[in-house]
Amino acid sequence: MALKDAGLNIVWIDKATFPRDKVCGDAIPSNVQRVLKTIDVSLNEKFLQQFIEKVQVEGCRFVAPDKSSFDLTFVTKGHAAKRLHFDHFLFDMANECNSHVTFIGNASVELIVNSATAVTVKLTDGRTIEGQIIIGCDGANSIVRKNLAQTFIRKKENIAAVRAYYNNVADLEHNMLEIHIVKGYMPGYFWDRKINPMLALAW
Repeated sequence: MALKDAGLNIVWIDKATFPRDKVCGDAIPSNVQRVLKTIDVSLNEKFLQQFIEKVQVEGCRFVAPDKSSFDLTFVTKGHAAKRLHFDHFLFDMANECNSHVTFIGNASVELIVNSATAVTVKLTDGRTIEGQIIIGCDGANSIVRKNLAQTFIRKKENIAAVRAYYNNVADLEHNMLEIHIVKGYMPGYFWDRKINPMLALAW
């Protein structure tokens, strides 16, 4: 979206099609709106007015191991939404704003080769795409990094997290995130937020 007026032909490759889930904590902090405005003012307006699968987050409640807690109220409100929905919203916005974008879904990358003149991406179905620049947004197990970078994740320095959704969780009628510090997971925590009708947990 930020490159819509750059005159570039862009190929977007994803191993799935949209809407698709993405494991994440589902928090959308307030600075996301600033980023959306920077890309395009109308994009932030559409996020606020048209993206209905979100809930507003007014602050954060910190809960200690002894169950004592305190609240912090955000000056600028954030939101929470399932990545299933938020990513699909961004996907639709990207396709609407740039006729030079080609999306290739359900595609797996087999090999990436970088030369002095081009970057070539070979898909497992035999197709190849050639361009001047490649941007890898494919996470911790990035095939772009594995093919092109010299550094790898050091397991001793790695941090892992999981996410789950729960139904029928009581006492979450407030518009706050809850961050729980748990002795058994130090130095770690879990947080929750009601995303109607389910509870999102990450730790």
